[in-house]
Amino acid sequence: MKVEEGFAVLELEPNVPNMGFIYPVLLWDEKEVVLIDAGLPGQTQSIMELIKKEGFQPEGLTKIIITHQDMDHIGSLAQIVKTVNNDKPEESKIQIYSHELEKPYIQAERMPIKFTKEMLEKKKQELAQLTPEQRKEYDEMFSSNKPEVTDTLNHGQVLPCGGGLKIIHTAGHTPGHISIYLEKYRTLIAGDALNAGDGKLAGPNPVHTYDMVQARKSLETLLDYDIERVVCYHGGLVSGEIGNQIRLFI
Repeated sequence: MKVEEGFAVLELEPNVPNMGFIYPVLLWDEKEVVLIDAGLPGQTQSIMELIKKEGFQPEGLTKIIITHQDMDHIGSLAQIVKTVNNDKPEESKIQIYSHELEKPYIQAERMPIKFTKEMLEKKKQELAQLTPEQRKEYDEMFSSNKPEVTDTLNHGQVLPCGGGLKIIHTAGHTPGHISIYLEKYRTLIAGDALNAGDGKLAGPNPVHTYDMVQARKSLETLLDYDIERVVCYHGGLVSGEIGNQIRLFI
């Protein structure tokens, strides 16, 4: 769904039970095509089709920014990178960005930080409901099919594409979680720092948040920005009195 020229929210239907739509973002200008977050394992083809609907060939992607390590944000990353980089020279290969604290988890050098014994048991039960092809993609996330983060991001850094993408370190959901402020569009890509429902913002979800105290503290940082709209990965696009809505959760 195109929001403005150069900015679209992708409505990605889940391929697992008990999850609503998720909302990666596509940004573009004369030089760059940027995807923010990469869905669940097994969603590569769906993401590619959504990118095509916005008028781009997936092979034209130049950057992917990952807000954090959770499986529903990195699940199709390795396969997307493999597809986009196919037969490209080294200097033209896609760049993958994340906060430095998230890099080892995204690259499967460490077990995801939220994978407790209870969580692993729950995931085993969920995997049992998937097709063999879907289970294979999940298995590959922790085996040889590992994505590489090519560049790390820091708080306050601005990527010079799409009118300026300002990185905000919103720790809490995970230690290296980032949100992204689109200066040109006065829009915040919240990742999972915020959620949404019924057209309104909701605070950090305590069930899925690593450190709720830090998550609420990070929301204070967002009040420094002139935000007219927020894209929540879970819940989609929200507008109207954003500052006042965020204050409800601090």
